[in-house]
Amino acid sequence: MLSSPHKVSPLPKGKVRFLALQLLTRVEAGAYAARLLDGALTGEALSPSDSALLTELVYGVLRFRGYLDYIITPFLDKPLRRLHPTARNALRLGLYQLTHLNTPAYAALDETVQAVRETAPRGAGVVNAVLRRLVGEWNKIEWPNASTDPAGYISAFHSHPRWLVEMWMEELGEEATRKLCAANNQEAPLTIRANRTKVDAEELMKLLADEGIKAGPVKGLSFALTVSASAGRLCASELYKQGYFYIQDSSAMLAAMLLAGEGASVLFEPCAGLGGKATQLAELAPDAVVVAGDRNLTKLGMLLENCRRLGIANIFPVCADGLASPVLHTDKVLLDVPCSNLGVLRRHPEARWRLKAEDIEQMAKLQLELLQQAAGVLPSGGECVYSTCTICKRENWGVVESFLSENDKFSLVEPQRRVAELFELYPELPWEEGITIFPGMLGGDGTYLCLLRHE
Repeated sequence: MLSSPHKVSPLPKGKVRFLALQLLTRVEAGAYAARLLDGALTGEALSPSDSALLTELVYGVLRFRGYLDYIITPFLDKPLRRLHPTARNALRLGLYQLTHLNTPAYAALDETVQAVRETAPRGAGVVNAVLRRLVGEWNKIEWPNASTDPAGYISAFHSHPRWLVEMWMEELGEEATRKLCAANNQEAPLTIRANRTKVDAEELMKLLADEGIKAGPVKGLSFALTVSASAGRLCASELYKQGYFYIQDSSAMLAAMLLAGEGASVLFEPCAGLGGKATQLAELAPDAVVVAGDRNLTKLGMLLENCRRLGIANIFPVCADGLASPVLHTDKVLLDVPCSNLGVLRRHPEARWRLKAEDIEQMAKLQLELLQQAAGVLPSGGECVYSTCTICKRENWGVVESFLSENDKFSLVEPQRRVAELFELYPELPWEEGITIFPGMLGGDGTYLCLLRHE
């Protein structure tokens, strides 16, 4: 986590909770947890144990915010939303330590209250009083009845907005929804993709071990590894700097696998972002031209840096909006659309508290427009992978179904022939309406993919 090789002394007592409270308050105001944590972990004098605790406190409170709020609410004289943001997050922070970390009560209370005194002194009294009541009574809380109000129970106990639970229950059923919400509260593993132009996964695993980084294979993905190190530690490694691997979720690797094949001279990704899928496409099709489009110049600059690091020369970045394609003709399109990100809630737990039901409809409308645009540059025989990182039928099969109803020259292609090994290992994978991967199914995030062909 630290670039300095020198031993770092632990922070003064209570400092980690002070930092956690600061970050949680900023996240609730709209900041992104991952970016704030990256800055804190590299900019503060944190020991490995302090870094681990800070990460656990921030992500833990964000994941279990609904659970914590449900417990806290009966102990307040006014609605939780009316408390000062610092006091509100301090209550969550203190309670999380009691409910999930088995932190001694004196540490959870005293150091959390002290952190409030340093930032919002007027809220310290309320935080102190409520936390002291919670110490002996939080586990006496009555949860919604799982039989008569399953959505209420799953929402409160598994910490997801009720509207989201109800949507998933309608689409997936009660038991699948419960499992999905529980999975979203687990820590997501970190996976990497070996750059096969330089090294295979087996050799990479040995090279990582030489740098003190443990890695293991990913079932069904021969080029992927799960690593037991932070992203910061990986990015600081010489192997990363020399382009031996790309940090990428295992589920996100499937899109390029599904699209790649013989006979394509031009591949196009309209929403390329930082280039995770584009660089994989370029690696799988070294003789093809890969056009990587994005409207964000900063992201395109980072994509170019990734290409330089990986030694990839067949990617051509273009600054363009996906709704106004700069490409007139291409053999294949990888369309990884902006979405509600409901498949990556383990990595970005704050997203569940920001998303609204009406956002889904707006996303689906944009996604269909992007798919229509992408399809317009494909000739007869051309193929398109439509991909999201969400678990939402309206954004996934709903978009594809709408597209197919309006475009009778396109058809859905069975994906088994492209990823046969995956289906042999995971025969339960549904594919009739595209492939839906749930969080944890392949060790990675939730995602949706389907393969379309222009007849």
